[in-house]
Amino acid sequence: MRVKDDLKEQMMNAMFNLVRAINKEADNCGKACGGFNEKEQILILYLGKNDEVKMSDLAGIIDAPVSTITSIVNKLVENEILDRDHSVEDRRVINVTLTTKGKNIYKKIRTQKDELSDALLSKLSEKDQASMIKYINILASSLVSR
Repeated sequence: MRVKDDLKEQMMNAMFNLVRAINKEADNCGKACGGFNEKEQILILYLGKNDEVKMSDLAGIIDAPVSTITSIVNKLVENEILDRDHSVEDRRVINVTLTTKGKNIYKKIRTQKDELSDALLSKLSEKDQASMIKYINILASSLVSR
């Protein structure tokens, strides 16, 4: 379907504003929760939902090479946010878990994200909330498959 030029401009402005607002909110959350960057927050959130995760699986979570994951995990282990242990079944496999300190940080980050979701969605009807989530996912898929 052909898209009108004025709608293209409006879309690009809206996307730019949204990305800028999301980045600002991610920075605010990172500062409020201990100075964690976006990738660190994503890993902490993922590990908070999953008890034990292989290092190799974490690379797919943030779409980064294993070397990047290793440096992020090293930093979080040094700061006592994560524990890293070899698997009992296969010593080549390294598993990562949140420490007690990490679980507390997970709760802070989760609370910040929940408050943001509430602030964004509470202004919409339940039907519009579902539609917004649907369309955001469609936009994300469109960008990924480009």
